[in-house]
Amino acid sequence: MVKALRAVFMVVLPSIFVVFAVVVWPWDLEAPWKRFAMFNPGGYSFLDNGDTRGNCTERQNIVFIKTHKVGGTTLATILYRYGYQRDLSFVINRRKDWNGHLRTLSIDKENPGKTLLPPRDREKRRRFKYNICNIHALYDRPVMDSVMENDTFFVILLRDPVSQFESAFDFFHMDQEIKPLKGKSDPLAFFFTNPNFFMAQASKVRRRDLRNNQFYHLRLSWRFYEDDNFIKTTIKRLDAELDLVMILEYFDESLILLKKKMCWTYLDILYVKKNQRIKKTKVTNEVAEEIRKWNKADTMLYDHFKRKLFSEIEQYGPSFYDDLNRFREMQRSVTRQCVNSRKVVSNNGKTFEYGSRRRDDDICQVLTRDTQTWFQKIWQSQLGLPIRPRWI
Repeated sequence: MVKALRAVFMVVLPSIFVVFAVVVWPWDLEAPWKRFAMFNPGGYSFLDNGDTRGNCTERQNIVFIKTHKVGGTTLATILYRYGYQRDLSFVINRRKDWNGHLRTLSIDKENPGKTLLPPRDREKRRRFKYNICNIHALYDRPVMDSVMENDTFFVILLRDPVSQFESAFDFFHMDQEIKPLKGKSDPLAFFFTNPNFFMAQASKVRRRDLRNNQFYHLRLSWRFYEDDNFIKTTIKRLDAELDLVMILEYFDESLILLKKKMCWTYLDILYVKKNQRIKKTKVTNEVAEEIRKWNKADTMLYDHFKRKLFSEIEQYGPSFYDDLNRFREMQRSVTRQCVNSRKVVSNNGKTFEYGSRRRDDDICQVLTRDTQTWFQKIWQSQLGLPIRPRWI
């Protein structure tokens, strides 16, 4: 009898321990990164949040206003990884199980469940409150405040209007969308011989991408595209409402500011570039000037917040560039160990990403994972399907 009980005990106890370790015991996010120390000449900690005095508290609620062709996929992927590993809830269009975007679709404040996939947590489901929004959605502060948790951080990523416009013009095939541009040797330059005429030839959806698209996502109506005073007033309001405006041309610098404001670690902001274009059009100085004039509202928006970024860097203090160099050393370390030089082409040959150099390594798989795979994991997770461990 004693032997039989002992045998049962020896079989059942390990099983209970395994279940407890996988389901109950919190997943250690630090452990997998410790082995990167050997590739880190500075000996920096990936888990350093810069809080030497113990007076900063990690913030987990964030809205990223994602506009077109500004490098937003890379930032969205950072947020997918961050939220997934912490079981956070994402704002997702319940009718779009391939990307979750809302785009121009509005959320019903009284009944958000008509549009949004329910949050993960039971209490959040009752209140329809979310932690992260990183999909394409027009900025609507009252509505976003109604579905986001309290103390949500609002951020947007802007790009130089010249490179943003060139990227959108190429990515959305405007030379095919606008019939009079077909067959032109330089359709971008030809567009500016009569921009109002050519924009009128595009579909309604694509017209939004042909002028001041970044400000469009912040709800600036086309009626005010030439109204300098209204544009300045709107920029002043946004300056007060937005917690951080990141600049693509200073992406690493922007991430260091985000890290500090959110009390995050270097691990939280590590990235591998996503959705990079294969082909780019060379823009002459003359065409660049035409793009800036045509996108005057975007230019004013970008110039204002670029100046503010430099001001915030100055306010950060003398440690800013030490932190920036530390982060870039970590980036180089992880890239050397994880990123394959072979390009993985997607979007019908328009874009590429880099795959993992080490398919047997969880860390490398996580960092190089494409946005679509992240979204599918989060979609399934938010539907309540068990996926463990959270790290991978």
